[in-house]
Amino acid sequence: MTRDAKKILERVAREERAMRDRELVAPVLPGSAVVIRVSGLAGRLRVLPADHAGWAVLKPDDRGNAMVLREATLSEMAKYLERLPRYRMLLVEREQGRWWGVSAGDGRLSPDALYPLGLVTEGERFEAVAVRFDGASFWFEGPDAGGDPGRAEWLRDQLVAGAAPDALERPGLTPPERRAYAHVVAERARLEEERARHAEERRAILGEREESRRLERALTHAGGRLLRFDPVGDNLAVTFQVDGRERRATVRRADLTVLAAGICLSGRDADFDLATLVTVLREAAENDRE
Repeated sequence: MTRDAKKILERVAREERAMRDRELVAPVLPGSAVVIRVSGLAGRLRVLPADHAGWAVLKPDDRGNAMVLREATLSEMAKYLERLPRYRMLLVEREQGRWWGVSAGDGRLSPDALYPLGLVTEGERFEAVAVRFDGASFWFEGPDAGGDPGRAEWLRDQLVAGAAPDALERPGLTPPERRAYAHVVAERARLEEERARHAEERRAILGEREESRRLERALTHAGGRLLRFDPVGDNLAVTFQVDGRERRATVRRADLTVLAAGICLSGRDADFDLATLVTVLREAAENDRE
């Protein structure tokens, strides 16, 4: 090891020891870690207790943990945030207790991206807020003085009324506000479509279960056993077992009338339903044995 490399490692070790001797202020989300920098190198500390949420004063240890000592004061929070670059966002979605926002026109951000915002303590949909970026996450600072609460409230009213994004007419409405509104409308339509699809899938599952029970009742009543079935248009292709032998038949879904019995019934297939077909098959098997 060269002398310079040894000096660097010694300096890093000294700074790590010094870090463990002081308290840190940081925003914390449940189950997350905090990032620290020692000699320009980034490191992560696991926050304990793991379910803590909010601004905290932390005490690092030598095992890679940071213990929560107490909640940070407003002045400590402000001092932490003032060192970070500031952005303007519009609140758009609240999901599982966390707000998501879009750029309020800041050219440093993608106008179409949705960003997670940490520790938002106040605000409603479409309101402008100030956030700070620590290189990995955006943290809520407070309401943005440049925002217009009246426009935000008007947009919320339009959302309740079901107004289409291209029908919005109000003086002073900004392109970012229009994009935020369009995003919410599109997201609601997507969720509604998803709910409808899940409901249809559930109805299909329940219908399949009911159909299975109906076939089982018809077969077991006559001494057969259902193996499987497949929908074929308005009919059902049913595979079942009678006296240990696998059989197949096609029946009408509505009333289980036999359309194709899989055996010769002298053109009288439609005279039978699934239950009576099983009876005929069992009688035929007994006659064969005799």
